[in-house]
Amino acid sequence: MKHFYTGLFAVLAIGLLGASSLTPPDPSELMKKKTEHAQSILKALALADLPLVKKEAEAIEKLTVEAGFANTSEKYADYGREFLRIVRELIKEAENKNMAGSYYQFTRMTSVCFSCHEHLRTK
Repeated sequence: MKHFYTGLFAVLAIGLLGASSLTPPDPSELMKKKTEHAQSILKALALADLPLVKKEAEAIEKLTVEAGFANTSEKYADYGREFLRIVRELIKEAENKNMAGSYYQFTRMTSVCFSCHEHLRTK
């Protein structure tokens, strides 16, 4: 019986440790990181460094996916899905070495950022 409780404790401890890593990131820290990557994309576009555009857009995509849209308003979730769709288009344009397409998708990405932030401020 002692081994049963030891095993049960181990499983519960591992589960709790895993669950603690599922806590959503601090929104202000998340926005700081996304903004830093967006600034890097702008600089990379100015320098025609499409591999860096792709790398930074992938970092934004990862942060956005990790943050998720749980427990948010439907409108916020809509903005999040649109943002991810555009970021993924930016990644494709950079992979295809399409500067004009990369400019266009970056502009669309920042437009969604501003729209979502306006929505959150007025909410």
